[in-house]
Amino acid sequence: MKMNKHNKAKIRELSNSMERILVVVDVQPGYLQICPPRFLKRIHFRVRKAALEKKKIVFLEMDTNLRGHTVTNLLQLATAEDKPIVITKRYPDGSPELLQTLEANRGSTIFEFCGLYTNACLKYTLESTFKNGYKTELYAEACSGFGRPGLEVNRAECQKLFNSWRQSGVKIHNASDTNFCC
Repeated sequence: MKMNKHNKAKIRELSNSMERILVVVDVQPGYLQICPPRFLKRIHFRVRKAALEKKKIVFLEMDTNLRGHTVTNLLQLATAEDKPIVITKRYPDGSPELLQTLEANRGSTIFEFCGLYTNACLKYTLESTFKNGYKTELYAEACSGFGRPGLEVNRAECQKLFNSWRQSGVKIHNASDTNFCC
């Protein structure tokens, strides 16, 4: 089907009317041990931008007894109309808690992901949300496969994941940025 100006405008209008939710995964002190310093700066940028755009912001946390709560200054940045939502998940895949808490509508919600463990928690939550029929996007520059010794992932592995997700239909932002965090 050829896209004319009218169709492009309709798609843009529909996309603009969808609720966009920024999901920040596992940005907790206990997971930030070996993250590159630029990672937290990029997460700050994403949270600040989402707050300015009045998006709903969700922080998914794992095992707060061992890892601590989401980095405090991130919570302070997330001062959009609604307070940020903090969800504690039981397993690396936080999508059950995320979807249950938000009661999101499949047809009108876009989840935008960033955070830790591109190859674990972030991966499982993003993939499960996408498989459950939600529009899903990823900010590659604000993701990291580093944080805890033994769970590191290299740049080639990140690119492989990003390419796989892109082929599945996940929109990947800034994956070509040579400074992305993996």
